[in-house]
Amino acid sequence: MPERTSRLALALAILFALQTIGFIALVWRQGTPLGSLLLTSGALSASASTFADRAAAASVGIAAVLMLLGGRRLTLVVGVWAGVCMVSVSVIDALQGGHFGAELAPAAHAVRWATPLVLAAL
Repeated sequence: MPERTSRLALALAILFALQTIGFIALVWRQGTPLGSLLLTSGALSASASTFADRAAAASVGIAAVLMLLGGRRLTLVVGVWAGVCMVSVSVIDALQGGHFGAELAPAAHAVRWATPLVLAAL
C-alpha cells in the first residue's frame, strides 16, 4: 500500500506542477480576480496589484517544485499554502462575478485547488 500511495503522490505532484505552469502563464497574461479586487478597492496601485498577483503565482510555482522534491512535512505545508492560494482566487472570482458562470468558479476550478490539498493529505 505505501508504494501505491507514493506513486499516487508523485502523479498528483506532477499533475499539480503542470497545472501550475498554466496558472502562472495565465496570471502573467491577465492577472487574477484577487489582483483586480485589490486594484478596484483602492487597496493597491496597478503596479502593486500586478506584483501581488505575480508574487502569489510565483509562490504557488515554488510550492509545486517543493512538492515534487520535498519531504512529507514540507509537502504538507506548501500543499496547504498552494491550495489556499488557488481556492482564494476561485472564491473571489465567484464573489466578484462579471462573467458567465462566475458563481461556479470554485467548483469549476476544484481540480486546481484540491490537487495540492489532497497531495498534502497523503
